[in-house]
Amino acid sequence: MAARGCHPLRGNPVQAVVLHQVERESAKREDLMPEEDLIHLLVEIRDLQRTHLEEYRRVTEESLAIQRQAVRRQEQFGRLYQRVVAVGASVLIVLLILLVWLFGGFN
Repeated sequence: MAARGCHPLRGNPVQAVVLHQVERESAKREDLMPEEDLIHLLVEIRDLQRTHLEEYRRVTEESLAIQRQAVRRQEQFGRLYQRVVAVGASVLIVLLILLVWLFGGFN
């Protein structure tokens, strides 16, 4: 009978090597996931990547739409600013002419 803590086949070198290989293979199999679980995990990762890509596209499109809207608004404000400056300049010219006329500059 084998001593406590020792395997009964450890005495024979060939059997010990075979036993060691079997134990190593068994340990490797325990570390690996079952194939079905691995496939399920890979499918889940793929689906999450697709969802992430769709969300990224949606956010990018929304961002571009907001940027386009901001550019249109800036163009509108630019045109409004040009009109306000033109009207302000016209009013200023009229006021200057009126002041010069009132103080007798055209006598």
